[in-house]
Amino acid sequence: MSTMTLFQSFPSRAELHPVRLHSARVDAAKRFREAGLASRETELSHRGMQQQASAVKRALGTGNRLGRELRRRLPSLVIWADRVDGELGAFVMAAVAANQVVVTPRLLWALLSLHFDDEAHLRELRRHFGQMSARLRKRVGPAVVELNSVRMAGRLPEVLANYVEKDRIGLVGIADALRVPAGTPLMEGIWDRLLSPSRVKWWLSQPIGEVERLLEFSQGTVRVGKVGKVLLTPLVGAGLTPGMVRTGKPLARLVGAICKALPRSQRHSAWDALGPEAAKAVRWWKTQDTLEEFFGKWNADPRRSNYWLGFVDTIRDVEAFREANALAMRIGDYWFVEFGRTGNAAFAYADALWVREGQKRRGAPDEKDLKVLGGRRATSQPHRMVHTGTWESKFTPWVWGLTQIRRGR
Repeated sequence: MSTMTLFQSFPSRAELHPVRLHSARVDAAKRFREAGLASRETELSHRGMQQQASAVKRALGTGNRLGRELRRRLPSLVIWADRVDGELGAFVMAAVAANQVVVTPRLLWALLSLHFDDEAHLRELRRHFGQMSARLRKRVGPAVVELNSVRMAGRLPEVLANYVEKDRIGLVGIADALRVPAGTPLMEGIWDRLLSPSRVKWWLSQPIGEVERLLEFSQGTVRVGKVGKVLLTPLVGAGLTPGMVRTGKPLARLVGAICKALPRSQRHSAWDALGPEAAKAVRWWKTQDTLEEFFGKWNADPRRSNYWLGFVDTIRDVEAFREANALAMRIGDYWFVEFGRTGNAAFAYADALWVREGQKRRGAPDEKDLKVLGGRRATSQPHRMVHTGTWESKFTPWVWGLTQIRRGR
């Protein structure tokens, strides 16, 4: 049975051809390992790790060999210490050079993950690799050939990224398949290579279930923005429109997963990593999803729904308030508050005031709260407009006048 992917071929500007998507089950333990949630560091408290790291340094510093328990924990201690205590890595590498420490496959990968760009350290690791038995070498994994090369300082991330692409390793199983500890400089280097624009076709060939799980486990991190950029930027450039991100099932599912995994605050670095073109697609999806839910499920006025959906390509952010049956949409530097029930006017607030009154908005406001932001009722133009007669023709110049955005409708 063939695996169905996001796109059968890279889409042209003229047409985007989404196909049915494949979703594969992935072992939970592997998924947690990829997320960095099941590493051995979690077995000990921060204080316990400090105590064991100190014990390792004392032993190595006096020329003694490590006890069985410290040997077992050494790979995890080395990775943990790289984040909080850089001295341990130097002690361990010195001990490796002096044959004071037995280099196991796990320790080899821990040291490689931290020192892959240091040729002197790599020479020592190659020497110990050469002394391993065939059984242990097999456990080292896909970098076996590269460890025997004359020079590979700095090349390992690209080599392993190529291996991932060639051998079709699942996105949520990369760290496990490569035996590279998650969260280390080497693993981050591999991801940087995989997220290069040159691999966009490879990304578009991934099963949607794998992409969704990767986004789920990366939720709230910069990696979500990077994944969104590599997948969505070329699609926007190929002619993706606001309507496509909701009507095409593969696209809607993909953009929806990215949107849900991104941090809510657009000031987060993940949004910077997303880039302006991919951010457009995310805003299109989020705006339409929120507007459709608001006007479709909350029994709102359909005329208001049709009107505001026409702004989907210029709305930069949306907030829904179920208790107040209200929807706020940011266009330019203004927030426009529309109510679902007839009999309520629409209100506009400058972004600075909207941000300043954030606490009031987060407290499940009712209708009157959203009409008196800033301590005064916005009772006249340009901050308030009523829905009378053919109100749509009056609203358009009001919106563009406030936001200073020039466009036709």
